[in-house]
Amino acid sequence: MMFRPRRTITTRVLCLLPACAAALVARVCVADAGDTCSVGFQQVVTGYQHTCLLRDEGTVLCWGNNDLAEAEAPEGTFTRIGAGTDFNCGLRPDHSISCWGADYYGQSEPPEGAFAQLAVGFGHACGIDEGGHTKCWGSNDEGESTPPEETFVQLAAGGRHTCGIKSDGSVVCWGHNGYGQSTPHDGTFTQITAGFWFTCAVASEGPVQCWGDDSRDQTTAPDEVFTQLEAGDDFTCGIRPDGSVACWGWNAFGQRQPPQGSFAQIAAGGTHGCGILEDGAAACWGGVQFQWSISFGESTLPEATFTQVVMKYESPCVLHPDGSALCLVFNDYGEAWVPDQAFTQLSGGREFNCGLTGDGAILCWGEPFDDVTTPPEGSFTQVTAGQYHACALRNDAFIVCWGDNGYDGQATPPEGTFAQIATGTLHNCAIRTDGTVACWGTNDYGQSSPPAGTFTSLSAGIEHTCGLRPDGSAECWGSDEDGRSTPPSGTFLRLTAGHHTCGLRPDHTVVCWGGNAAGEGEPPPSTFTDIAAGRYQSCGVTTGGALRCWGKYPLLLPPGDCAAAVCGNGAVEAGEQCDDGDTEFGDGEICSDLCAQVPCGKPTNSSGVAPKATDALFTLRAAVGQAACDKSLCDVNDSNTITALDALLILRAAVGQAVTLDCPVFLASVPLLREATGTTPPVSISTARVQRRSPARTRAASRFAHPD
Repeated sequence: MMFRPRRTITTRVLCLLPACAAALVARVCVADAGDTCSVGFQQVVTGYQHTCLLRDEGTVLCWGNNDLAEAEAPEGTFTRIGAGTDFNCGLRPDHSISCWGADYYGQSEPPEGAFAQLAVGFGHACGIDEGGHTKCWGSNDEGESTPPEETFVQLAAGGRHTCGIKSDGSVVCWGHNGYGQSTPHDGTFTQITAGFWFTCAVASEGPVQCWGDDSRDQTTAPDEVFTQLEAGDDFTCGIRPDGSVACWGWNAFGQRQPPQGSFAQIAAGGTHGCGILEDGAAACWGGVQFQWSISFGESTLPEATFTQVVMKYESPCVLHPDGSALCLVFNDYGEAWVPDQAFTQLSGGREFNCGLTGDGAILCWGEPFDDVTTPPEGSFTQVTAGQYHACALRNDAFIVCWGDNGYDGQATPPEGTFAQIATGTLHNCAIRTDGTVACWGTNDYGQSSPPAGTFTSLSAGIEHTCGLRPDGSAECWGSDEDGRSTPPSGTFLRLTAGHHTCGLRPDHTVVCWGGNAAGEGEPPPSTFTDIAAGRYQSCGVTTGGALRCWGKYPLLLPPGDCAAAVCGNGAVEAGEQCDDGDTEFGDGEICSDLCAQVPCGKPTNSSGVAPKATDALFTLRAAVGQAACDKSLCDVNDSNTITALDALLILRAAVGQAVTLDCPVFLASVPLLREATGTTPPVSISTARVQRRSPARTRAASRFAHPD
């Protein structure tokens, strides 16, 4: 559970998903031959804008808002975890407590010793040590961290109060009591949970009982019996005896609308809820703002790695290995409603986005200003979006643009053939086939006046442009406000220009220069394969496939669990039964989660676009049943996997498509059957796509104010 100070509401709509409606269910399959697959989560906890899962093996996976590193779980294993507003604590196997995230109240500094139980609230936490004593730490302005001299068997920490159940079943509360949240009902109880200004408990006999603030019906519980309760900011959810979940209280974000199913455990956060189903799968709901919100992925379960990130202002869109896209953007005009389509490349505009499909067609969505979301027909190799215009490179190397053309003809490209385009806010630059650069559109700051010489790649920002020289050095032109057009020395793999500029070094570290008003110029100490710079935001795809953003809206979406068993003649999907263990391919069944593929590092194919492992695997999947390959290429290695490099080789052998391989390729884990018969069967690769949900976020004005 977790509790957050009240937030003022913005007037923009944000969304994380195409549909912004359905609950999420993520499954992880691990099985031995002859067994039914099972999934691997034992507990979920929810903070205000982040979520953490405790895996069966004890490690923790967190995602969502990462202002204070609350989404960065420490290494090691835990037996139980709890989430606060922007911090988390967990019980280690040795019964010690570790916390991470915010520490402005000392809430991430637990006492030493061995503990048997843990409760985490808004800015404080409490634990019952192995001697039965209650110890609390963190905020204590209302006495919430000063427990009475009582012995408790269970604790619940809320906004500014704490409650405990004694061994006789009675409840004692301490801390803030302005709404009666620390004045428990008489009777005996078996489980208790604390919201921000209210408390609910499972009665030993009869329906659930709640007390405290009821301004949003959060204490108006249904007249039903529940076996478990979890209180969020202003809502509560409970598990009925049959495993179904019912919620009551505030519902502006859909947090009162859990999915159907039988649940073993639930958690309630600021504006979203999550639960562990009886089969071990995780499901989240809520975080959807129907009238206002800022979305940060707190109810979007990570289920795959990312291969590309794009951003024009402060709203990134990412590409999954299977070609599906996810946009974390303002959604005033449907710019977050990504079409259900596989893409090979994305580009983000101001209030619209575009993507290139596998057959070279362009799809755009969002604000249709000047028909910018109605791209031309044809086959293209690149698409790039500006403020309210877009340009694309056709297969014949000519450029076509559409949309707003009122700023010095930004949608009127020059004649000639080109290898790459970069679109800024109101201008564009492109590399001609001879390596020189041509620019068009607004030139108020010289952003459309490129220097002489040749370049290998370009990135156009809001009022400036940067390019890579053949020797890997960077050169920029246009506005040099805050030094955005003054790159550091050294070489780069790629550049990204927004309101500031960032560059990816050959060692995959990132350096930024120019504006740093919100920390957008201070990349974390990670290594990356792709980067994007916006206005007051920067994002990158890490070498492990996570999405990490810094600046105005810090965010971490780690790669999801991807485990599939190899049993008998292949791996099985969750819920499927392994067959009799025959080691032959037989019908060629393979089921797997497709994990990390990242783009190759330099353009090597005929169109000048870097081939990706995902391209190869997607093409292979499309060719199932038609392709045969050399046995030496089909053979799996000792870990029953093939790499992205293997996949590219198989592609070349199987479909006759030449692929250049002289580029860095990272892990691609695809469980396969070891071919034992000497035959050369077709290879079938499948990827699991998980429905995603649009979460919501509200921004803070005060940590302590109660809502009107």
